[in-house]
Amino acid sequence: MFKKKEAHDYTQDLADLSEIYPNSMLIDNALIAGLKCSTINTTMMKPSQRNDLRINFGIALAGAGLHQIKIEAEPVDLSEKIEEEYRILESTENIHKSDLRRSYIDYLEKSSEDNSTLEKQRYLLLREEIRNDKEINEKMDILLERVREVQEDFRHLTEDGYDTQLLSGQQLVQLLQIDLNNNQAKLNRFVSKSPDFILYDEQEDIYAES
Repeated sequence: MFKKKEAHDYTQDLADLSEIYPNSMLIDNALIAGLKCSTINTTMMKPSQRNDLRINFGIALAGAGLHQIKIEAEPVDLSEKIEEEYRILESTENIHKSDLRRSYIDYLEKSSEDNSTLEKQRYLLLREEIRNDKEINEKMDILLERVREVQEDFRHLTEDGYDTQLLSGQQLVQLLQIDLNNNQAKLNRFVSKSPDFILYDEQEDIYAES
């Protein structure tokens, strides 16, 4: 007799996630793709420029079809900053400066462990409904073409060009984790592994004899 442990909730247990592709995922009979969008500083813009920006942004979204805007406060990866501070510490001879830098490193490490350093990220997700598996390839082409069209429309939002980043299938899964399985998302926030690793802990036996 076998039974499933209740110790962990995995994302695949909380959502009908069927498949992950290079730049999309299949969930609830729909393909999802998306863009990561940077912020636009409007502080120095004239009122007329801000108004034009809003109008052009609305026009771009109107042509996007089914979509969702998401703003997530995500932990900042401080690992590179911490490594840099350790390198500086090794070459610092002044005792007082070393103590100050060591305290700063302790602060960075604690912030990383506590997820207390957050940064808002903005995403635009597009959705394409499918009725059966035979439609997947055709609908995926349609979806990614819609994404490319939105990218092109967004590029003209600012005079110097507004760039967006096409999300990978793995990044889409990580966004899904934030919504449905925040604890696992925190554990995997800096994991650069395959999507299967994010969905399942293959090293853990989730079944036990009773």
